[in-house]
Amino acid sequence: MTDLCRHELSARGVLTWLAFLCVPVSAWALSPDVRISQYGHATWRIEDGFFDGRPATITQTSDGHLWVVDTAGLRRFDGVHFVPWTPPPGKQLRSPDITHALAARDGGLWIGTLRGLSHWTKQDLINYPDDRVNPIFEEENRTLWFLRVGNIDETGPLCQLKGSAVRCYGKADGIPTVS
Repeated sequence: MTDLCRHELSARGVLTWLAFLCVPVSAWALSPDVRISQYGHATWRIEDGFFDGRPATITQTSDGHLWVVDTAGLRRFDGVHFVPWTPPPGKQLRSPDITHALAARDGGLWIGTLRGLSHWTKQDLINYPDDRVNPIFEEENRTLWFLRVGNIDETGPLCQLKGSAVRCYGKADGIPTVS
């Protein structure tokens, strides 16, 4: 008879735990602090006037903003609005013609133009070499690689930016020139 009592206690314990686990708990699929209208989706098209041409580059920085390069320049998209980017006061890009943008590992933005490379970070703009830059690639260790196109001097078209030092590789390094 003791085995039967233990079995009933054990079955009663399991049922109690199951009942406890099945008690409805309040759960939110959406944040209760945000209006449902903020979750709406829209499509932004060239025809809607958001771009002056086909986007050439799209990248996303660590703050969540999308950056779009088109024929009119660089625009930041915050999920609702496209806002043209402007350099910080007293600073400017080497050229207003932007060819490429890349989200930087430090949270900033690399900007390639017809006349050089710029790094926009912490509301500051730092300019680098004065040749057309396209494309740009950043390694995990923050070493940046970029290709200079057009009138290239004897140093070569493939360049590496490590810290603030730029080193370009050319024919002497086995890299052909690109025009």
